[in-house]
Amino acid sequence: MKDLISRGYAKGVPIADLERHDGKVWYIPHHGVYHPTKGKIRVVFDCAASFQGISLNAQLLSGPDLTNNLVGVLTRFRKEPVVLMSDIEAMFHQVYVPEEDADLLRFLWWPGGDFNQSMQEYRMGVHLFGATSSPSCANYALRKCAEDNKAHFNQQVIDTILHNFYVDDCLASVGTEEEAISLYTDLRLICAKGGFHLTKWISNSRRVLAVIPEEERAKEVKNLDLDCDLLPIERALGVWWCLQSDAFKFSISIPNRPLTRRGILSMVSSFYDPLGFLAPVIFTAKRILQDLCQRGIGWDDAIPSDVAQEWQRWVEELHLLDNISIKRSLKPTEFGEKTTAQLHHFADASEAKFKSCGLIMEPTLWVRSVS
Repeated sequence: MKDLISRGYAKGVPIADLERHDGKVWYIPHHGVYHPTKGKIRVVFDCAASFQGISLNAQLLSGPDLTNNLVGVLTRFRKEPVVLMSDIEAMFHQVYVPEEDADLLRFLWWPGGDFNQSMQEYRMGVHLFGATSSPSCANYALRKCAEDNKAHFNQQVIDTILHNFYVDDCLASVGTEEEAISLYTDLRLICAKGGFHLTKWISNSRRVLAVIPEEERAKEVKNLDLDCDLLPIERALGVWWCLQSDAFKFSISIPNRPLTRRGILSMVSSFYDPLGFLAPVIFTAKRILQDLCQRGIGWDDAIPSDVAQEWQRWVEELHLLDNISIKRSLKPTEFGEKTTAQLHHFADASEAKFKSCGLIMEPTLWVRSVS
């Protein structure tokens, strides 16, 4: 909370505005959430909290959905051999709300965090994480930044902002290390013109990482000896990505769930696989669920012994996924520049499942995509 106030994101409500009575005042409850792996606590404002049947989020318009498609961003991330990844520091807090609307974002807090003092009224002057309107407003501001400055930067930089950001996360792939270094420099400059600070940079290229100041790198690569240390495993929008091998990996944790239809569904739903790499594996679990549904087994009923045995075998084999890796880049090394590309799609189905296969054909290259 001290950080919010010291950075100017929140300010005390002026005495003249304390008695505002035009119906445009709202108080937002808040609480702290501790992230065990990051070792940090952050303030969460509950814009969905209701009072007398009304909540702030229920009154806000969400605006147009300007967020890029997650699968699209990840797929473009696989396009070229050299990649850059970064995020915008406190993106929503870099976009102001109109001053006349700031009183709708009031909250109570003790000055200096001293509980012995009387609480005072504060208000946010920037958009909040958790408000329905924030994603659209922040995405619009970022796109407006690209539009306003497109005359001063090349099209690759503009396209990166328009198509390779997923909210505050940037995932860009380019053909060469020289392009990556140039893109890194220009992205920082153009985003700074809109008040956005790109940080936590990471790349699969040691040469590119060497150009980025240590304080601007992701913490996993800040103190690496780029001449001899192995590059770490990082998350790319939640997908495990090994920088050293430049491949997607899988880390499967098996939650403890009851052996019921509800427990099986909970476990299957815990798999995060936006690109569908694990679809052939998860299919077995989904077929078991389908079978239980057809047999009329209740959500919390004990499942038949034959199904229980099949489920147990499936669970015991999940550790084998730790040995699987999928190359991030769709292009082989030294592939060269493509001249044409075609997409061919095939599909088939049975009573139990359907499958599809997309083939991207370029000169001397077939790339298969299965879903």
